[in-house]
Amino acid sequence: MALKEGDNKDKSLAVEYAKEEHPKSSGVVIVPKNLDVALEANAKKVEFKGLGLNNLLGLASVNKGEVYLKNATFDIIGSRMKIDARYQDESPITANYDIAMKVADFDVQRAYKEIDMVREMATAAKDVKGIVSLDYKLKGDFDSNMKPIYPSLEGGGNVNLRDVEVKNLKMLSTIGDNIGANAFDNPDMKGVDIKTSINNNLIHVEPFTFKVSVLRPTISGTTSFNGLLDFRVRVGLPPAGWIGFPIVVTGTHEKPKIKIFSKTGQGIVEALYNTKSNKVIREEKRAEKKSRVQQRKDKEAQERKAEKAEKQIDKDLKKK
Repeated sequence: MALKEGDNKDKSLAVEYAKEEHPKSSGVVIVPKNLDVALEANAKKVEFKGLGLNNLLGLASVNKGEVYLKNATFDIIGSRMKIDARYQDESPITANYDIAMKVADFDVQRAYKEIDMVREMATAAKDVKGIVSLDYKLKGDFDSNMKPIYPSLEGGGNVNLRDVEVKNLKMLSTIGDNIGANAFDNPDMKGVDIKTSINNNLIHVEPFTFKVSVLRPTISGTTSFNGLLDFRVRVGLPPAGWIGFPIVVTGTHEKPKIKIFSKTGQGIVEALYNTKSNKVIREEKRAEKKSRVQQRKDKEAQERKAEKAEKQIDKDLKKK
């Protein structure tokens, strides 16, 4: 353990200024730049943001203004979680972090009820009961109240639906209503792996297949943290599911819209986030619908632009 020469007078002054400018903000956790310490953590109970972490073990260290947790494990929502994490304050009101986490066999409903981030990031979890495992990596920023700034999130990983019951999920129920298959109200998703990635406030879902009676639907696409949908569904028909028909799902989690025998969805324009200012420049939104005439005009304009660029390149080369 070492406390290097110097103090944190400059940072303390910055904190005071920040308090005056942002009186309603609690501020982020400030890490002393001149502290160099490492220790084995062993705590029976730790409270963090309203969560109870029990039987915490791992290596905690502070170096050059950054806090690290390595091979840390603790009990949360009745399961054992393993994490590696890093935290760094950028100013009295901004901070960044990255985390790699693994948690096996946790109760979905308990996680949904007790962890704010689960409710905000996985809204569909309210319609899922059972046991799930998670292996995920994330990095992002905290705001002035130590809450995650969702458009800053980047990462990805895998969710395994080990033993789950999915009932009356609106998107699936709407598909079932449109194709006359009530079994979509209670699909069999036991053992399914769902791989996703997160960027610019959008969650990209890789194709995964599950069972609905004799049908074999495969789902892939994109959703957003504010509930927008842009999914492609292929409903595989018996006996083996090799032959099927396409469905597009747009709308929102609460009001999904279905188009059968279609492969054309309506994209989601990603959010824009400035990492230097920690500001959300643009929220994600539904892409504008364009008529075929407008799409053709846009394509022709792009082709003219490309042709003009090619001519300019040829002209520049001739000059040389």
